[in-house]
Amino acid sequence: MRAGGVDVGGLTVAEATVKLEAALGRRLRSPVTVWVARKRFRLQTPRIALSFDAARTARRALEAGLARGGAAEGSDMPVDVPVSARLDRRGVARFVAGIGGRVNVAPRNATLRITVRRMIRRGSRDGRRLVEYRLRALLGRVLRDPKRDRTLRVGRRRLRPAITARALARLNPVV
Repeated sequence: MRAGGVDVGGLTVAEATVKLEAALGRRLRSPVTVWVARKRFRLQTPRIALSFDAARTARRALEAGLARGGAAEGSDMPVDVPVSARLDRRGVARFVAGIGGRVNVAPRNATLRITVRRMIRRGSRDGRRLVEYRLRALLGRVLRDPKRDRTLRVGRRRLRPAITARALARLNPVV
Protein backbone atom coordinates (compact mmCIF):
# COMPACT_ATOMS: atom_id res chain seq x y z
CA MET A 1 0.00 0.00 0.00
CA ARG A 2 1.33 3.40 -0.97
CA ALA A 3 0.18 6.94 -0.27
CA GLY A 4 1.62 9.74 -2.38
CA GLY A 5 4.40 7.42 -3.51
CA VAL A 6 5.42 6.48 0.07
CA ASP A 7 5.15 2.83 1.13
CA VAL A 8 2.89 2.57 4.20
CA GLY A 9 2.04 -1.13 3.95
CA GLY A 10 2.08 -3.00 7.25
CA LEU A 11 2.09 0.18 9.36
CA THR A 12 -0.53 1.39 11.80
CA VAL A 13 -2.36 4.62 11.05
CA ALA A 14 -0.25 6.48 13.62
CA GLU A 15 3.03 5.12 12.22
CA ALA A 16 1.93 5.85 8.66
CA THR A 17 0.97 9.40 9.67
CA VAL A 18 4.44 10.07 11.07
CA LYS A 19 6.11 8.52 8.03
CA LEU A 20 3.94 10.49 5.57
CA GLU A 21 4.51 13.79 7.39
CA ALA A 22 8.27 13.20 7.38
CA ALA A 23 8.41 12.11 3.74
CA LEU A 24 5.87 14.43 2.11
CA GLY A 25 5.17 17.36 4.42
CA ARG A 26 8.14 19.47 3.44
CA ARG A 27 7.78 18.68 -0.26
CA LEU A 28 4.09 19.60 -0.34
CA ARG A 29 4.75 22.87 1.49
CA SER A 30 7.61 23.89 -0.83
CA PRO A 31 6.94 26.82 -3.17
CA VAL A 32 5.92 26.38 -6.80
CA THR A 33 7.79 28.35 -9.46
CA VAL A 34 5.91 29.41 -12.59
CA TRP A 35 7.80 30.70 -15.63
CA VAL A 36 5.79 32.74 -18.15
CA ALA A 37 7.26 35.01 -20.83
CA ARG A 38 10.76 34.66 -19.34
CA LYS A 39 9.47 35.97 -16.00
CA ARG A 40 9.53 34.00 -12.77
CA PHE A 41 6.65 33.92 -10.31
CA ARG A 42 6.85 32.03 -6.99
CA LEU A 43 3.78 30.77 -5.20
CA GLN A 44 4.43 30.33 -1.49
CA THR A 45 2.08 27.73 -0.03
CA PRO A 46 1.04 29.80 3.04
CA ARG A 47 -0.39 32.35 0.59
CA ILE A 48 -2.98 29.79 -0.53
CA ALA A 49 -3.44 28.16 2.89
CA LEU A 50 -2.19 24.75 1.74
CA SER A 51 -2.66 22.14 4.44
CA PHE A 52 -1.51 18.53 4.26
CA ASP A 53 -3.49 16.06 6.39
CA ALA A 54 -1.14 13.10 6.87
CA ALA A 55 -3.56 11.30 9.21
CA ARG A 56 -6.38 11.45 6.68
CA THR A 57 -4.02 10.21 3.96
CA ALA A 58 -2.97 7.29 6.18
CA ARG A 59 -6.62 6.40 6.86
CA ARG A 60 -7.36 6.50 3.12
CA ALA A 61 -4.47 4.13 2.47
CA LEU A 62 -5.73 1.76 5.18
CA GLU A 63 -9.28 1.83 3.78
CA ALA A 64 -8.01 1.22 0.25
CA GLY A 65 -5.98 -1.74 1.49
CA LEU A 66 -8.94 -3.19 3.38
CA ALA A 67 -11.25 -2.70 0.40
CA ARG A 68 -8.76 -4.58 -1.73
CA GLY A 69 -8.58 -7.50 0.65
CA GLY A 70 -5.29 -6.73 2.40
CA ALA A 71 -2.61 -9.25 1.46
CA ALA A 72 -5.02 -11.45 -0.44
CA GLU A 73 -4.10 -13.22 -3.62
CA GLY A 74 -3.88 -11.01 -6.71
CA SER A 75 -2.80 -7.94 -4.75
CA ASP A 76 0.73 -7.88 -6.16
CA MET A 77 0.04 -4.49 -7.79
CA PRO A 78 0.48 -1.76 -5.16
CA VAL A 79 -2.30 0.77 -4.78
CA ASP A 80 -1.16 4.39 -4.55
CA VAL A 81 -3.77 6.61 -2.90
CA PRO A 82 -3.57 10.39 -3.42
CA VAL A 83 -2.55 12.62 -0.55
CA SER A 84 -5.11 14.69 1.34
CA ALA A 85 -4.17 18.31 0.73
CA ARG A 86 -6.49 21.31 0.87
CA LEU A 87 -5.90 24.73 -0.57
CA ASP A 88 -7.69 28.02 -1.07
CA ARG A 89 -8.84 28.02 -4.69
CA ARG A 90 -9.52 31.76 -4.57
CA GLY A 91 -5.92 32.33 -3.49
CA VAL A 92 -4.69 30.31 -6.47
CA ALA A 93 -7.03 32.29 -8.75
CA ARG A 94 -5.67 35.60 -7.36
CA PHE A 95 -2.10 34.41 -7.93
CA VAL A 96 -2.86 33.39 -11.53
CA ALA A 97 -4.73 36.65 -12.21
CA GLY A 98 -1.69 38.57 -10.94
CA ILE A 99 0.53 36.67 -13.35
CA GLY A 100 -1.91 37.38 -16.18
CA GLY A 101 -1.87 41.08 -15.39
CA ARG A 102 1.91 41.17 -15.73
CA VAL A 103 2.39 39.03 -18.85
CA ASN A 104 -0.68 39.80 -20.97
CA VAL A 105 0.00 42.06 -23.96
CA ALA A 106 -2.93 43.61 -25.81
CA PRO A 107 -2.98 43.34 -29.61
CA ARG A 108 -2.36 46.56 -31.52
CA ASN A 109 -4.56 47.47 -34.46
CA ALA A 110 -3.13 48.91 -37.66
CA THR A 111 -3.70 52.65 -37.96
CA LEU A 112 -3.65 55.22 -40.71
CA ARG A 113 -2.79 58.82 -39.90
CA ILE A 114 -3.33 61.32 -42.69
CA THR A 115 -1.29 64.51 -42.51
CA VAL A 116 -1.01 67.39 -44.96
CA ARG A 117 1.94 65.93 -46.85
CA ARG A 118 1.71 62.18 -46.36
CA MET A 119 -0.15 59.18 -45.01
CA ILE A 120 1.47 57.29 -42.17
CA ARG A 121 0.49 53.67 -41.86
CA ARG A 122 1.38 51.77 -38.70
CA GLY A 123 1.16 48.00 -38.90
CA SER A 124 -0.64 45.75 -36.49
CA ARG A 125 0.94 43.62 -33.76
CA ASP A 126 -0.27 40.39 -32.24
CA GLY A 127 -1.01 40.27 -28.54
CA ARG A 128 -0.38 37.52 -26.00
CA ARG A 129 -2.65 36.25 -23.24
CA LEU A 130 -2.15 33.74 -20.46
CA VAL A 131 -4.75 30.97 -20.47
CA GLU A 132 -5.63 31.35 -16.81
CA TYR A 133 -8.03 28.43 -16.37
CA ARG A 134 -5.39 25.98 -17.59
CA LEU A 135 -2.75 27.36 -15.25
CA ARG A 136 -5.19 27.22 -12.31
CA ALA A 137 -5.94 23.56 -13.05
CA LEU A 138 -2.25 22.72 -13.48
CA LEU A 139 -1.35 24.44 -10.20
CA GLY A 140 -4.08 22.51 -8.41
CA ARG A 141 -2.66 19.20 -9.66
CA VAL A 142 0.94 20.14 -8.86
CA LEU A 143 0.16 21.42 -5.37
CA ARG A 144 -1.67 18.20 -4.44
CA ASP A 145 0.86 15.76 -5.92
CA PRO A 146 4.27 15.53 -4.23
CA LYS A 147 5.74 13.52 -7.12
CA ARG A 148 5.26 16.31 -9.67
CA ASP A 149 7.92 18.84 -10.56
CA ARG A 150 7.37 22.15 -8.70
CA THR A 151 8.68 24.24 -11.63
CA LEU A 152 6.15 25.02 -14.35
CA ARG A 153 6.77 26.56 -17.75
CA VAL A 154 3.62 27.98 -19.26
CA GLY A 155 3.04 29.55 -22.65
CA ARG A 156 0.65 32.25 -23.75
CA ARG A 157 -2.02 32.26 -26.43
CA ARG A 158 -1.68 34.58 -29.41
CA LEU A 159 -4.34 37.25 -29.87
CA ARG A 160 -5.04 38.65 -33.31
CA PRO A 161 -5.65 42.38 -33.78
CA ALA A 162 -9.09 43.46 -34.97
CA ILE A 163 -7.65 45.57 -37.82
CA THR A 164 -4.63 44.37 -39.78
CA ALA A 165 -2.75 46.30 -42.47
CA ARG A 166 -4.69 44.42 -45.14
CA ALA A 167 -8.02 45.23 -43.47
CA LEU A 168 -6.92 48.86 -43.19
CA ALA A 169 -6.52 49.01 -46.97
CA ARG A 170 -10.03 47.60 -47.42
CA LEU A 171 -11.46 50.12 -44.95
CA ASN A 172 -9.86 53.06 -46.80
CA PRO A 173 -10.19 52.21 -50.52
CA VAL A 174 -10.11 55.80 -51.79
CA VAL A 175 -7.00 56.83 -49.93
